[in-house]
Amino acid sequence: MQRRIEHSMMSLFCFFMLVGCGSEESAPPGSLEVSWRFGGKQCSDLGVTTIRITLKDSKGVSVLDPAPTVPCADGKATIVDVPEGTYELVLEGLDDQGHAYYQGSRAGVTVESGKQTTVSPVINLELKKSEVLLNWEFPQGTGHCNGNQVTQVEVSVYDSSSSSVHEGTYPCLLDAQNYPELGVLLAQLRGNEDLTFILYALNNKTPTPQRTHRGEKTIKTVPGERTPVIVLLEPCPAPDQCP
Repeated sequence: MQRRIEHSMMSLFCFFMLVGCGSEESAPPGSLEVSWRFGGKQCSDLGVTTIRITLKDSKGVSVLDPAPTVPCADGKATIVDVPEGTYELVLEGLDDQGHAYYQGSRAGVTVESGKQTTVSPVINLELKKSEVLLNWEFPQGTGHCNGNQVTQVEVSVYDSSSSSVHEGTYPCLLDAQNYPELGVLLAQLRGNEDLTFILYALNNKTPTPQRTHRGEKTIKTVPGERTPVIVLLEPCPAPDQCP
């Protein structure tokens, strides 16, 4: 009888522990104060109207949904109800069309329960880098390398000051193993930059490699975006007339 009573009391104790006697309330959230700048320029100078604030956890998942936006001209903002933890803080500068052309970040930002964290020093936002996915075609269309006796393509890229940005020689037919996107990916380019692409098609089956086709194209890179570029390779009048 005594054992039965003890067993019943233990069962009741376990029940109350499950329903809340032993439960702990979640820690209260904290807050985060952050400020930004654009070097020595003002928001209005760059056409930036708002700042989007993103906090990413260790898995790269945003904990602010949706990511808050605040006026750029304020220069700083306080984000409340932030769960306790350590995050990567990402600030993006948006224009009035919602294009996020500027960005700054800070890793290892720790928010404590019930406390306000001030991020220091000020986060500097810079123009985002751009990418170009480069490819080429002939007057007959893409992939007509063999028909034009072309084995390789020389690529030269220049910025608006005629400085070299990229130099390289690539197979005319790009295979998926070495070029999974079937194009030459040029990354970490300056945004809002005028780039001129000059391409030469080479016939390496002759005793001396000959330039047989030439193409040229100028584009403006878009900050934070990838621009596809296709250059038309047109026949040169003669191998020695392919400037």
